[in-house]
Amino acid sequence: MTSKERKELRKKLQDLAQGVKLTPQSEKVLLKHLQHTLVYERTFPPEFTEVQLGILEDLQVYLSHRIASRQRVKKYQYIHNRELFDPEAEAHA
Repeated sequence: MTSKERKELRKKLQDLAQGVKLTPQSEKVLLKHLQHTLVYERTFPPEFTEVQLGILEDLQVYLSHRIASRQRVKKYQYIHNRELFDPEAEAHA
């Protein structure tokens, strides 16, 4: 295997290790699905262990946190950008 092939393979492995990036809409849909499954359904395949159910609950908390954090950042960015306006221009707006 050449050095170039090794670098390409390493890049592909790094991309796989990083996982699939979800859009904000995908995260919201996944969160709603997890909430419905964990709260209302509570029906899981018999091979699911308590550890795996715990992982699903952790994923639900993680997605909730990401969505809330993203909303907070957008709010702070809006406030920061609004404060950058000239006071006279803001008065006219």
